Amino acid sequence: MTLLDDTDRRMDEMEGRNAQEEMEEEAVPQESEFDEAEAESAPLPENDDDGEN
Repeated sequence: MTLLDDTDRRMDEMEGRNAQEEMEEEAVPQESEFDEAEAESAPLPENDDDGEN
């Protein structure tokens, strides 16, 4: 194995680790489950009556 082959192999290993770390960092948190009862009891936004109906 030459020095170039060894360096190339190490670069491939580092790129694989970096890709795995990026995937873990970019994981999107799961949204909480929709609570229909909470949605029904939530107050509606105020209407500003500025004629946009």
